Amino acid sequence: MKEPLRAAIEKAAKARGVSLNRETVARLEKSFHMEQAEESSLGGSEIAPLIRILGATVELLEQRTGGKVLEDWRTGLAVSAAWKRVATQFFPKVPTGEIKAFDDPIPERPIAPVPPTFPPISLLTPQSEVSDATEAYAQESRRFKKVHAKFLRDVAKYDDLNRVRDERIQKELDRFTELDRIGRDAAVEVLSEGPKGD
Repeated sequence: MKEPLRAAIEKAAKARGVSLNRETVARLEKSFHMEQAEESSLGGSEIAPLIRILGATVELLEQRTGGKVLEDWRTGLAVSAAWKRVATQFFPKVPTGEIKAFDDPIPERPIAPVPPTFPPISLLTPQSEVSDATEAYAQESRRFKKVHAKFLRDVAKYDDLNRVRDERIQKELDRFTELDRIGRDAAVEVLSEGPKGD
């Protein structure tokens, strides 16, 4: 123990009428109690380091801008940006698999079938060729009707898959919106109880 510190403790011990050892122990206990009280007021042992870094950030930016964070809007803006960056280094990242809806595959849109066209004929086309063309067209029309019916079913399935995917994405977005709202409400509550800046 350095002599100036020993002399100060000895003087305090005499003033209180206790031994040097008792005064030393009392001072150490008081310092630990104050440290615990400070940590508690800063949100506990896990949050206190973050709060101290945020405070140090304010001091650094006030030196750099020459303004006070609660008086100068430019300094306030710089501090706000720095705090967001600093805080994200402490907070856990959103796990990749957490936002599952955004990983859903985008369904492939069905391609509409092309309807058949009747082959060109004229008054000079032999009757047998007209009959063959008519039969071929009828067969193509029947095939198209089946293909088109499947296309309509595929479109309905496509729309259902998209609707389900959109609903899942909306639920994810609603969840993040709710977390944002909770954070904003907490900020309003805390600010209403503490000092306010301009």
